[in-house]
Amino acid sequence: VQLVRGFAFSAFTATAMAYAAEVRSRGERGKVSGLYSSAGAIGSILGAPLGGTMAQLLGFRTMIAFNAIFIALGAVYLAIAAHRWNRRSGHSV
Repeated sequence: VQLVRGFAFSAFTATAMAYAAEVRSRGERGKVSGLYSSAGAIGSILGAPLGGTMAQLLGFRTMIAFNAIFIALGAVYLAIAAHRWNRRSGHSV
């Protein structure tokens, strides 16, 4: 479970920080970084009481599958956002 958690964490951390540094202007980097930190804190607060309960009710396999779907949806959203940004700014992928 910790291995899967590590992969998931690294997947969204790298993309979130690249987004904050590369896509946003200097004036918006702090705002985007703060939003990232707030989302992580909310996830920690909600995950602590709900994670164990969900694991007990649903089982680890269901939880991992559910989280994999969320990660895949995040990757699709990031791909769409990157495509739109590249098209708008004239960059090619």
